[in-house]
Amino acid sequence: EVGERPRFTEFSDDGRTVVLKLVNTSAENFNVRTVLEGGFPIADVSIKLVAPDSLSARNTMEKPDAVRAVDAKVETTGNTLRFSLPRWSVGVVSVTRTPPALPAAGVGARN
Repeated sequence: EVGERPRFTEFSDDGRTVVLKLVNTSAENFNVRTVLEGGFPIADVSIKLVAPDSLSARNTMEKPDAVRAVDAKVETTGNTLRFSLPRWSVGVVSVTRTPPALPAAGVGARN
């Protein structure tokens, strides 16, 4: 569980994607487990992390990519997500739901 860590959640306009924004301000790695409730079947999930591993890290002309977003791993089991936030990091998780099934021809139709 995220506990008292800062976190922000928003949905896309079409309601198919939820975006979780998390910050780990501590000097310790943080393992996250979160459950998406309310019938949100997961089709795709990704995470982008900015985790320079130093509070003094910065981009310079010599090292222009010292601080940058990278892809990381998210494990899914049903509607449960598990991933790690390294120390002093920011993560953005995007979860896209499976589109609802279209009704079969003739189901629910009136003649």
